[in-house]
Amino acid sequence: MRPLPRYPGPRLRVGSRKDSGARVPVQLRMLMFKYLFILAIGVAIGYGYGWKDAQENEKNVAERVVDRIGGETRERMGNDVDKRMATEGK
Repeated sequence: MRPLPRYPGPRLRVGSRKDSGARVPVQLRMLMFKYLFILAIGVAIGYGYGWKDAQENEKNVAERVVDRIGGETRERMGNDVDKRMATEGK
């Protein structure tokens, strides 16, 4: 039985077409894992917060924010063209 050659073929450059298994450095993998882990924790916390908020309020967060921002000027900023033209007498 012949021993295996030390290098089974020509060395491939990273990113060449024949090198389909390009290795990701361990530090980069750990960094990606940290980001994905933090993202998963944030999604879980946000989902829990949203669920609790939906159980307590009839309107969703976006509707409540629009109501709060619109406040007093909501009637003046209406977009009913017929009503506006009737008011101006044109």
